[in-house]
Amino acid sequence: MLIDDLLNCRQWKQAGIIEDIRPRLMKAPKFIMHADFAMAVDELVHINWEKNYPKMVPLCRLPYRECWFETSQAERTLYRSATDIRPYEVKIKRIGFLLTEIETGGKWVAQMFWSFDQKDPKIHELTAGGDPKFWATAPYSAAMASVSFDPQCPVADNAIMPYGPSEFALGVVKVGGVSLHEMNFKGTLTDWAGEGSFLVATLALLNSRNVVESTSVSFAKKNKAAAKSGQLPLYDHHVLSITKRYIKRNMDPSTVSNGRKFRLHFVRGHFKVRRTGVFFWHHHSRGDSKIGHVDKDYDL
Repeated sequence: MLIDDLLNCRQWKQAGIIEDIRPRLMKAPKFIMHADFAMAVDELVHINWEKNYPKMVPLCRLPYRECWFETSQAERTLYRSATDIRPYEVKIKRIGFLLTEIETGGKWVAQMFWSFDQKDPKIHELTAGGDPKFWATAPYSAAMASVSFDPQCPVADNAIMPYGPSEFALGVVKVGGVSLHEMNFKGTLTDWAGEGSFLVATLALLNSRNVVESTSVSFAKKNKAAAKSGQLPLYDHHVLSITKRYIKRNMDPSTVSNGRKFRLHFVRGHFKVRRTGVFFWHHHSRGDSKIGHVDKDYDL
């Protein structure tokens, strides 16, 4: 997991970049998105977003005052196809967010971290020329700016706003001998393109009454054995997935005779508001995830 790698990164430990935020990262409850959960969030963001957003806002509540969310970049098919990836950029492997409640009423601040795909040939360009900037040569990085979410904003584009330098940026200033002006942290807001919407949809799906399963994963016993052998610890977390009764990987009846398989796709789902709360009606998913993913309408 990315959170394990960040907290155990020897290069960052030696540099002291995230030492001020480390205790918070360690303490924050951690939620890791299973592939089906990340795919559902990805579709919620990119299909009928403007129509769906007002229904999501009441659900954008953090389960704890501060928590960590993490997913694999590979599962966000629509995000990757919609984002302008520059030729010189190194591919992202995993991405994580630390969300912190700042006021009652649903306001929160987000900070973003990611790991690079070590199989990408361009990964070596990060260290080309003996770049002395240790935060750029590590296998991990983070956004220099943080953003905030205000549920009172009726328009999605105005709800996610710049908040200020991230804890990572402040750590770089503290130990790296550079200034915020030199880093141009406001210019790094491009790192957040599409990510605020992804977080809004993540919380909306998490707080829907009947769609999500959360499975606890504990490493307590394994960490005891690891400590004896000098290995680094792993951190307990919750795995978020779509409730199994809504996930059906079936072949289309009309194709059974010829054995043809379809790529995995989500069949239309939507929120319904009842007196007892908000529920997510997810009909089912269909197809084989091993042969790909098809973009379908995913409405609220």
